Amino acid sequence: MALGEYKFIVPATESDEDKKERLKTELISMEEHYKMQEDAGASDAKLDILADNIEAKRTEYEAVGGTYPEL
Repeated sequence: MALGEYKFIVPATESDEDKKERLKTELISMEEHYKMQEDAGASDAKLDILADNIEAKRTEYEAVGGTYPEL
């Protein structure tokens, strides 16, 4: 049986626009997860790790031209 498509692996032929959208979606998910963990009283150590991961993802997002909405 052949696997019809990948569910978690990003294709190597991803366009810049597709990459930007993927990274935006990942950032939204990561920020939501951080907020949930913060609200649940997660340890500072855990929140620091999550924050570092978010900052790294933001750097990657900005490198492909990603911008943020004004809140």
